[in-house]
Amino acid sequence: MANIDDAFTVDTLSLDDNVLITSGILDPTIGGGYEAPIGSLFLKTDGRIFQKFDTADVDWTRLSIGLDNILENTFEPTGITNRVDSTVGFVNGTRTYTIQPAVTEFTYFIKGTEYTVTAPKSIVIPDVSGTVYIYLDAALNINTTATFTYDLLSIYAYAGAIYWNSLTQEAVYVGDERHGITMDGITHIHLHTSFGTQYVNGLGFSNMIVDGDGSLDSHTQLDVDDGIIRDEDLQHDIVDNAPQQLTGIAQIPVLYKFGTNDVWHVKPADNSPFIQDGTAGFIGTGLPAFNELVGNDWQLNEVANNKYFFMHYLATNDIYNPIVGILGINEYQNKPQGQEAASLEFNSLTGLPFQEYTPLATVIFEAKSAYTNTVKATIASTSDGYDFIDWKSAINTFNLGGGGAATGVDELTKVSANDLDAGYLNGKLVNGASLTFTENNDGGSETLTIDTTIPLADIQTEIDNIELASGGIYTTLGVYDGTAVDLAINGVTASTDLLDALSQMGSNVSTLQLNDLTDVTLATPLDGQTMVYNTTTSQWENVTTTVNTPGVGRLLQVKFNVINALSGTNTVPVTINDPLITDGIELWSETLTPAEITSNMRISTSSTVSGSSNNTEMMFAFFRDTTCIGVGLVNMSARNAGHPFVITVYDTPAVLTPLVYSCRVGKTTGNTWYINRLDDATLLNGQLANQAYTVEEIGVNP
Repeated sequence: MANIDDAFTVDTLSLDDNVLITSGILDPTIGGGYEAPIGSLFLKTDGRIFQKFDTADVDWTRLSIGLDNILENTFEPTGITNRVDSTVGFVNGTRTYTIQPAVTEFTYFIKGTEYTVTAPKSIVIPDVSGTVYIYLDAALNINTTATFTYDLLSIYAYAGAIYWNSLTQEAVYVGDERHGITMDGITHIHLHTSFGTQYVNGLGFSNMIVDGDGSLDSHTQLDVDDGIIRDEDLQHDIVDNAPQQLTGIAQIPVLYKFGTNDVWHVKPADNSPFIQDGTAGFIGTGLPAFNELVGNDWQLNEVANNKYFFMHYLATNDIYNPIVGILGINEYQNKPQGQEAASLEFNSLTGLPFQEYTPLATVIFEAKSAYTNTVKATIASTSDGYDFIDWKSAINTFNLGGGGAATGVDELTKVSANDLDAGYLNGKLVNGASLTFTENNDGGSETLTIDTTIPLADIQTEIDNIELASGGIYTTLGVYDGTAVDLAINGVTASTDLLDALSQMGSNVSTLQLNDLTDVTLATPLDGQTMVYNTTTSQWENVTTTVNTPGVGRLLQVKFNVINALSGTNTVPVTINDPLITDGIELWSETLTPAEITSNMRISTSSTVSGSSNNTEMMFAFFRDTTCIGVGLVNMSARNAGHPFVITVYDTPAVLTPLVYSCRVGKTTGNTWYINRLDDATLLNGQLANQAYTVEEIGVNP
């Protein structure tokens, strides 16, 4: 090999005074460039070669296709070389994230260049609620950004993500994002946005006492098996006590939103896998909480007695608590119906505080004040008889886009639970002999039109005879082939619908007067008279109807119950509109089926109310199902002073189907309100809470 020391040293080589060959450490395409004739070559000291293609001093183009150029253009490799060579942690008290060597050093790459870290690298995250993303750059610096971009996956060494709550001064989530160098950035972006975190194995729920009698706290507790999830190239092994306790009563933190800014909060892990009375700042009457959105304000409100709520459990890449719970946002009068109700609620959980997660299970809990355990709840079986709704067996489409808002389990429709072929509505509804379905606005906001087409071409459009018989109105229609078709109303099954037949016959149908009927006697009718059947004369006669006297009636049925002591800060706004069934909090509810169609309902409530501040005003709103039927207001001029309050409202439902009457309460002004207790918890030996509500059905006198 030639010795470079023996070579001639020249700054620039000129070839026939036409082109130059030169070298240097600067990039000739930027700054002042380099002056040379067109066609000249510039040999940069890092191995790159440039050729002059035009007259400007910066008009150089790169010719080299060496390894450095490949690394620069592919951004590879980029990432942390070996995750086990480093450790990460976060301190709430100082808002400090640290990544450091597990032993002596760890390395990372950016665009093919290796960087070595031999000492801890720490950064204080901003004191702002929301997610921050942490990464290492080519200057050996650690940085944060509040905006997630694909640069984190392609040109930086992505290290972690933290959701910080500035109100409570704690991290809700600390995620591990130390991706390696064997997966290229474009593939990483594709997997992140198309598949997200995926379930691999394990993580089953066990040691559950389902449909217990509510006598033990263990009737609400559970264990979680060890298991694995994958975040693209990262495998997260979730193991008991490493560091989260998952067996012998799983310790699961519960996440929920609070306030008007959609900020996520966390109830620290304890023996209850939901938010029970006295935790997370929630104070009720002993029943658990659900996460209710009232207007634009997220609240922890008490689940009403005998109602159900969901808890959704997920596996994440959190370094401290990889298994977390999300508090349900609805309460249910009846047991929710399987996956459909759970997926609908999960779909509503937008803006989750982490990107990397996969759903594991949804558990149904029932809240009941009659339960004697400390949390007043039990685990309820699903409508299909299972212990919980298992999401692990389903393809994970909840977190497409790297774990964004859930997209649901299935957009298709099944006719029944055992339908083997889910499909779209336009395929599941099929044309029948008398019905056709037409799809409208294909590819846009689509609708289905339903048409009825009952063919009567074979029926003569005339009525041969009609008379009133004991079975109802009877007629015989002649048809072209000479066969009679019998039609009837009231008791005789018809082979063709009479009303459709009459509509086809048009002018051939003559008008029939009641006076023409043989068993009807009609004198000149008077106002208020009705036609009734007289069994003695076997005639229909018009008679005078008894006019009911207001306030006089027959008591048909009564339902009542005690109103327990209750307190809260829920509101019922005073506006020109009726209160809504979602306003305030439910004080009581009662189901009643009217015995008579003309009945009146009398609903009464008696309570003693007080407030934590002077001039606290409360509203009592009464509902039939979801319709407001009356309200009452009471003002407590002095705090901690009992104010008796009695209100009665009337309703005429005019139906014979089951009705749910309820009363909802809330403040219109002031702070905390109290019902059947004082704000210093005085109950007068329990007698103050022995007041009641009553729902009475009163029949109209005949």
